Amino acid sequence: MNTYSKSFSQAFSLPRTYLTAAGFVLLSVVVPQIMHQFSMAGTIFLPILFFTFFATVRYGTAVGLLSAFASPLVSNLLTGMPPGGVLYVMLAQCITISLIGGYFVYKTGKINLYQIAAVIVAYQLVGCALDVAFLSNFTDTLSSLKTTIPGMLIQLGFFTVYSRYFLKK
Repeated sequence: MNTYSKSFSQAFSLPRTYLTAAGFVLLSVVVPQIMHQFSMAGTIFLPILFFTFFATVRYGTAVGLLSAFASPLVSNLLTGMPPGGVLYVMLAQCITISLIGGYFVYKTGKINLYQIAAVIVAYQLVGCALDVAFLSNFTDTLSSLKTTIPGMLIQLGFFTVYSRYFLKK
């Protein structure tokens, strides 16, 4: 029995693309709410970014982009998180994940350790640049970046294992 699954590339014209994205948006709203009950777990583990990354790796750039745009906006409207001041940073990071991660999966059908690391570095660079430019000083940005290291390591490990054992071109 084949236990592998493919990375699906869903087109924007398909209704299932929007339903799939809606599922990831729901996860991106509910899971952070649960995690924020435990102090800074949402800030540490980056659930909105995780689900955007997963949507992109599993279902392609269309679902990833829909999730990237809608997740932070819907979460902000319903829960106030991410706060309005950092909403555009989160949007930019999610879009970066979808575009770069989607490109790698589109080209190879998988995403390897180096590509995952490149996506993580890219979205963190985008987030840090916007954070420094509009919100805070460099020291606060580095402190915030340090807080998210566990989430980045979880993404690196999870997506490496997922791609290696569950995605097949």
